[in-house]
Amino acid sequence: MARTSSDASELAREVEDLREQQRALSGVLTAIARSEGVEAVLDEVVEACRRLCEADYGGLWLLKDELLHSVAYHGEPLAAQYDRQHPHALDRTTMVGRTAVMRETIHVPDILVDPEYTYAGPRPYRSMLGAPVMVEDDLIGVVVVVRTEPRPFTDDQIALLDTFANQAAIAIANARLIEAVERQRTELSRFVSPQVAELITSEQGEQLLAGLHLLPLL
Repeated sequence: MARTSSDASELAREVEDLREQQRALSGVLTAIARSEGVEAVLDEVVEACRRLCEADYGGLWLLKDELLHSVAYHGEPLAAQYDRQHPHALDRTTMVGRTAVMRETIHVPDILVDPEYTYAGPRPYRSMLGAPVMVEDDLIGVVVVVRTEPRPFTDDQIALLDTFANQAAIAIANARLIEAVERQRTELSRFVSPQVAELITSEQGEQLLAGLHLLPLL
């Protein structure tokens, strides 16, 4: 059966969507490879989620001391400033808190018809979508994307944010591991030469130390 122009357009759109997802993941991996720290990775994650879900704004919050702190934000300046100054509680009154409590992807097509949503800060948005960022069963944080108009997200976009949040968890864990290794290297360099510190914290150094543990005592 001959393929119609409509079928060809749909296929081209699907291919471009896949390429965009690949570019987004590549950007996150590049940020990790550059060892620029967790903040650079989080910024890349938020921008990728915002772009892939065709949202106007996006943000990411990390859990610390039973509160969700804004650490990356692409959006309206006043709302960003308010969120930085007012960490979210783990409850259902905000999208961030509700997603953390439920530990599942949450979609609010229009906040004006959601009686539980009582966020006190600026609201330059109407539709919201949030996904938990988790490593195994541990909640790391929440990523949220929003639209200024009451335009619900599609099922594909909801599934995409959920999938990308899982990738974000891996990216954040890896970035934190890199920072931890760098801190260890810095601490070791206070007592040994930088070259020795780098060797000890490298994979080759781990193998060398493991071999020493296997040597018999004389």
